[in-house]
Amino acid sequence: MRYLGYLMGALLVLSCESNETKSFQSDLGESVLKGQDESVVIVDTSKGISCEVKVLSINDSRCFSDVVCVHAGWATVNFEIQGVTPFALNIGESKVFSTKGQSLKLTLTDVVPYPSTVNQQEKKEAVFIVTTL
Repeated sequence: MRYLGYLMGALLVLSCESNETKSFQSDLGESVLKGQDESVVIVDTSKGISCEVKVLSINDSRCFSDVVCVHAGWATVNFEIQGVTPFALNIGESKVFSTKGQSLKLTLTDVVPYPSTVNQQEKKEAVFIVTTL
């Protein structure tokens, strides 16, 4: 009977789904890989820097790698940073912002995987880096 109680408790815990986004930590200057609605806290303890970066959405209209297109397309990621108005970046673009008196730069380096006709259902993830100026 006791095992049935443990089993019921485990099933209850597993069936509950959190609406909160998961947040992880990464060091300043490290490349970060995050999907839509995922967050990361960027830190540099030596400088007392800490900021949360959230990927709001990923829009990828690049031409499939196994198809011939007239237009190459683009990939855009919408970001949100604490204390900064949400913004969008295309691959290769950067946004300069300040936190705790320190100027930082977020650069979108890629969106993966590169689209093809065989991976259309795969989860898209933004690859970005936050550095000091």
